[in-house]
Formats: sequence, structure tokens, C-alpha cells
Amino acid sequence: MLMLPPMIHGSSPFFGAAQFGDRAYEYYEKFYKHPERMADLFVYFARKAFPWIHIIPYYPLVRAVEIAEREVELNTVVTVDMEYQMEDVADLSPPYVFLHASKADSLKKDAINDFLSLVRDVGSKPGIATHNPGRVISDAELYFPDIEAYLCPVNPLGIYMSPGIDSALEAIKLARSNGKKIFGMKVLAAGKLKPKDAFKFARKYCDTIVVGFVEKREIDEAVQEIRKLD
Repeated sequence: MLMLPPMIHGSSPFFGAAQFGDRAYEYYEKFYKHPERMADLFVYFARKAFPWIHIIPYYPLVRAVEIAEREVELNTVVTVDMEYQMEDVADLSPPYVFLHASKADSLKKDAINDFLSLVRDVGSKPGIATHNPGRVISDAELYFPDIEAYLCPVNPLGIYMSPGIDSALEAIKLARSNGKKIFGMKVLAAGKLKPKDAFKFARKYCDTIVVGFVEKREIDEAVQEIRKLD
């Protein structure tokens, strides 16, 4: 059985995710148009820490994985928001595939069940991402017991943890008691927190955390802190 590492290299800075504010466009220009730069960080992280990454299957990110895998073997976790993207990620043999929160948070029965079937067809474990963990995880545990993992915000500030930190953490505890895996995202609250305190908090509730890096020194610092907790 493939064991999850304590930390996975994320990719949200690379495509300029909105939570990075003024830095988003800078990251987009620096990385998204240059797959080799993303690949360089993936390789460094894999050799320094754990050969695990998380991507959304946009072409430049998939290309970055292909370049990186010339040097290291990666376990690539993916989040999809369109059915056709399953074809794009099948060749990556992802251990986990998440349905994007933009689709998952509505918990539409047919959409979730179709997704679960598609993921099983490629031999991966299905999960859903959510921006509303306090409600979505609780309901999903009741109505969709075949979901095996959740990708959700976890940080001590409660930022992005709708409807509130208390309900989110209770839902996470419920899911873990049912044997589900929790992938924590936004653990640094888009740079508002330092790794030391953020990681210590997140690891109480998560099986692994997903962190996007834009510099190798960030990886060095994060790896040093996460290893202190294991």
C-alpha cells in the first residue's frame, strides 16, 4: 500500500491562484509559461524530501511533470474539474484524483457518482476538494461513503475554512474516524503564516499537507520544519 508523505509539493502559485493577491500575476509569468522552472522545483523537492506533487492538469503543469520525470519518479496527485481531464491524467497513474471544489461543493448526486466511477476506471482513489469543509465533508460522509479522501483548507486562522473553523475541524475528525484521508491545503493561509506554527497545527488534523513553493529556500525551510514533527 502506497503511504502518504507528510507533505506534498503543490502548484497553485504556478498558475497564479487568486489567494496570492498581488503576487499571483508575478508567479504566473515566472512559472506557468516556463514548465522547466516548475519541473526544477518538483525535482528538487523530490530529492530533498518526498517524490509527491499535486497539480491541476493544465497543459504547462502536465508538461512540467513530464520534464521532471526524466530525472525522478513522481507520485502525482491531481484535481480535475472537467470530465475530459480524466483522459489527460490517466497516463500519470495518479494515486489520488480529487474533484475540484467548484464542482464538488454542490454535492450533486449524479456528478459525484459519475466522478467516482471515472476515477475507479483509471485505478486511482477518489476524493473531493472543498472550500466549505464544515458542511461538505459532513454531508459527503453521509451520502457518499465511497469517497476516500478530502482536500480542504486547514490553518489555525480559519482562513478559507467555511462556514467556520470549529465546524470544519469537527467534520475533518469525523472523516478521519471513518478512515478517510485528509489532504490539507492553504495551510500557510497564502503566506500569512510561518511554516513552523502552520505545519504543527495542520498535522494534527491532516494525513498530509499540500504546499506550493516558488523558491528552493522555501522548500529547505519547510522540509526542516515538517521533519521535526515526524
